[in-house]
Amino acid sequence: MKQDDYIVIQAPMVTQLGLSGNRLIIYAIIHGFCKDGNHEFNGSINYLCEWTNLTRNTIIATLKSLVDDGLIKKREETRNNIKFCYYSLGSAKIAPLVQKFDRGSAKIAPNNTSNNTSSNNIDCNTIFGITIKEKEKNTKKEKEELFEQCWVAYNRKGSKKKSKEYWHKLTDKEMDCVAQHIKVYVATREKSYQKDFERYLRDKTFNDVIIQGNNVMFDPNKENDNTYHPITGGALMWNDYYKCFLYTGWYFDGDSIADGYDDDKRPDGAKIVLNNGRGTLTWNKQQQKWVKR
Repeated sequence: MKQDDYIVIQAPMVTQLGLSGNRLIIYAIIHGFCKDGNHEFNGSINYLCEWTNLTRNTIIATLKSLVDDGLIKKREETRNNIKFCYYSLGSAKIAPLVQKFDRGSAKIAPNNTSNNTSSNNIDCNTIFGITIKEKEKNTKKEKEELFEQCWVAYNRKGSKKKSKEYWHKLTDKEMDCVAQHIKVYVATREKSYQKDFERYLRDKTFNDVIIQGNNVMFDPNKENDNTYHPITGGALMWNDYYKCFLYTGWYFDGDSIADGYDDDKRPDGAKIVLNNGRGTLTWNKQQQKWVKR
């Protein structure tokens, strides 16, 4: 996001579509990319986080609510085992914004561009009565509420005051990760072996992979990510030359491979190459088995 980028919020988004708050801002961003009906918005969740100062979980929930209400449409596409999401306008559309210039001519106002410097740009300090200071206040309140939830989920172990100091040093993304990681961390460790919450935050333990037996119970790199991240070492390893995961162990059709995944969580289409030209295994999620070719 560049300093002179801006978004356009049209009155019909409020009067016709009934949008407000987070839904209004996110819809306006998407509208700017695909209002012509020929394009889709394929920006990342992080891009929307930058524009809104919201957490990833809030962005994902807001997008889902807009899709559920038919205001936007979602299309998914998988390339190289990575899922990409595309959004376009739903059935409820609004008329294009028209601006009048000095000579009375009418032009469609551009959107989401850094090249427009018209004096008619939206005043970003106030968006339908919500000032930036108020928005920052709301964001701070959300972070405080999330801390309280995490503090309770962690069974209030340690110093709450010190924990808060470390909490406010975290990024929004790290706070989201803490909320996800805690559930598994607390469930898989006896309380006496858990760090005090302030140390957990200070050491950024929430970035650690949690393994129980041969299963990965939590991997921050895999959350909201459809990329295959198996445990490597031993018989399964990454081959830099061939750019693939290579399995050197013995394999019979139908065997399982200790890659750290439960069968229902392994990404569809995950691939492992068997050494010595024995073929390639591709995970079929629907059939819940490796298919050898």
